[in-house]
Amino acid sequence: MKYLISSLYSFLFFALSTFGQNTRFSADFTGGIPITFASIPSDFSTFGGLGVRYSISKDLSLQCLLYGGSFNGSQVPRENFQSPDDVMNYKSYSNSFLYYSINGQLNLERFLGLRPFFKRTNPYLVAGVGRVQSDVMAYMNIDNNRNYTFSFFSSYAGLSVRHYINPQLDLVLTAYYNFTQTWFLDGIPTDKINDAFLLSAVGINYKFSAKSQKQHIEWNNVILKNRIYIPDIEKRNGQPVDEDGNYVIYSKDSISRLIAVNQAIQQQNQAQRSEIEFLRKQIDSINRDMGAVKDQMKSVTSDVELLKQQNQMILDRLNKMPIPAEQQTQPKDKPVKKDSGTQKPDAAQVDKPVIIAPESSSDKSISSNTNSNIQNIPAKPSDNKSNQKATSSVEKQNDNIGTKNQSKEQESNATRKDVASSASSNLNSINEITEPIEIFNVVVGAYTSSKFALIYRNQLRSKGYDAAVFRSNINSRILRVCVISTSNKQDALRVMRKARVEIDPKAWIHVYKK
Repeated sequence: MKYLISSLYSFLFFALSTFGQNTRFSADFTGGIPITFASIPSDFSTFGGLGVRYSISKDLSLQCLLYGGSFNGSQVPRENFQSPDDVMNYKSYSNSFLYYSINGQLNLERFLGLRPFFKRTNPYLVAGVGRVQSDVMAYMNIDNNRNYTFSFFSSYAGLSVRHYINPQLDLVLTAYYNFTQTWFLDGIPTDKINDAFLLSAVGINYKFSAKSQKQHIEWNNVILKNRIYIPDIEKRNGQPVDEDGNYVIYSKDSISRLIAVNQAIQQQNQAQRSEIEFLRKQIDSINRDMGAVKDQMKSVTSDVELLKQQNQMILDRLNKMPIPAEQQTQPKDKPVKKDSGTQKPDAAQVDKPVIIAPESSSDKSISSNTNSNIQNIPAKPSDNKSNQKATSSVEKQNDNIGTKNQSKEQESNATRKDVASSASSNLNSINEITEPIEIFNVVVGAYTSSKFALIYRNQLRSKGYDAAVFRSNINSRILRVCVISTSNKQDALRVMRKARVEIDPKAWIHVYKK
């Protein structure tokens, strides 16, 4: 007995000194009615006791019990006393007992799924062993009473139900059926029947150090007044734990903070989703614009190809046109006739194309620049021979006449300058992109961008050429950089030949129809 009491004190000290994030130790204070199953029927009696319990987890716990009480029973004896061993000779018995045991308790809530139906109730399956010290007095029909003092072992199984009242207290209901190995529970040693008894009790369970913010481990999944359970974060022994592995109890305030943080995160996510959706719409718009640009590029490409075909057709028609007959110079021995008007240019000068220079360079001779830099485009063999004859006759004429030919050359240059100036109406004065002035326009570059067309025009002007940018109409995408705009086809041909040598070998004539 002393050993049992010292063990209980040690166990209680251990219980009070090992608290964690959740409480695990509790004490049961119970009392109830024992019922015996022996040869003499049981009468009303009482017992009471103390139990100290340690919860290993929310599902499993160990308990030490200490009960004290009495078993009572009575019956109607025989009228005639026959034998002391006859059970019917006994009137009643009274058994004072002291019962100490140890048991294990299994929480059935998790296995039966009772939490949705019983939020504050846990049923337990109990099994254990104990020892009973008993002092029994058996009363017989005659004045021949018997007294026995003995002890015996028992094993028991049963159920325990705990109902949550508050963080400190639970209501406890127990019922343990005990199997014994004694015949003397009712004081009758001769019946040779192993006696048994049932201990039914009700009481209060006190949970050490439990409070609203520090619940007992068995109740950490119960929705209480100041606490909310979050099942998704259970990580150890069915309890929520933090990053350090400590058990965590979530209060209403902490849950409110978590909800506020979660709402802020949701708002940020919504803003990010809106921004992503806006960017997606912009990307779709850019893709559509790129598709439109690609379609425009295809249209421009097709227009350029069509223009190339048209220009090639025009060049083919121009090449097929007959070249006008060149003026034959008079022989050396014949006198040169002077016209009353302006003298016509020589054949060699006629074949060389003229590109109109800007007015700022009017002091220089356009014809001399032309004669010194431009080579004629190859012509037919017959034309080459006539050109050589005309050139030789002019040289002879210049040798014979001298000063007279120089005056003629100056007169011819003046005539050429007059023709060029009449053919192109000072293109440098045209700064905007307009429609062509005349029908025949010598094109040295074509663009779809006004920026690059104007840059190229300015480069030509800086080199001393007349240049302007034309488009056929307001809806045309092709911008043509022209160095002459004239109604005279022959002047356009001469300027085109010169432009092919000095500016661009692919220079061509655009025929503009108003």
